Amino acid sequence: MAAFGQIFPEELIYFPKFATINIHASLLPKYRGAAPINWAIINGERETGVTYQFIVKKLDAGDIIYSEKYGILPGDNSITLYEKLSKLSADTVVKVVDSIGAGKAAAIKQDEAAATFVRTLKKEDGKLDFTSAAPGIVNMVRGLLPWPCAFCFYNGKTLKIYEASEYGAGKSGARPGEIFEVVKNKGFVAAAGDGAVLIGAVQPESGKKMAAADFALGQKNIIGSFLK
Repeated sequence: MAAFGQIFPEELIYFPKFATINIHASLLPKYRGAAPINWAIINGERETGVTYQFIVKKLDAGDIIYSEKYGILPGDNSITLYEKLSKLSADTVVKVVDSIGAGKAAAIKQDEAAATFVRTLKKEDGKLDFTSAAPGIVNMVRGLLPWPCAFCFYNGKTLKIYEASEYGAGKSGARPGEIFEVVKNKGFVAAAGDGAVLIGAVQPESGKKMAAADFALGQKNIIGSFLK
């Protein structure tokens, strides 16, 4: 599976003898456009898939040849899901191409009323807001890999967040972003707008990616400090 961020010219769309097809990493007509894998995770979707479509001169709007669903697991991030959908594409492409060659391919019109669109990710999309609920923060961390990567600020410096999970109901009285617990060998816990988040892996500014538990060991007075 490869991404191409432009619409093909007409000579590439309409010249081939049989058709020009595209494999899109979503269940069209949902998530047309760029970064559908990332946005599906960020938005908390429970399933996605791949869709084969005939290419037309409109973004991901061609007739659907074949689609197959794939469940998004709680432990998936955009890197692992990309790999799984790539394998799903490899496992189904020969069947789809053979159906086109035999003149038996479906051509199902997309429901324009159900179409949704997603845009290319920007660096600023990675900024975490700890006033949000814990599940949304975790989904951001999962969905923003490998780029732009979720980030926040700790003691005025950028801190990238690579792993995060929900951590119960949080601590009474803790304010959003406040670090209130260090969990041995696992990381540190910050309050969210609703619930709390266990941070598992980080990368400090001008540093290397590391276990959040190791990062916490090197910080003085980390309890009571804030992720902003």
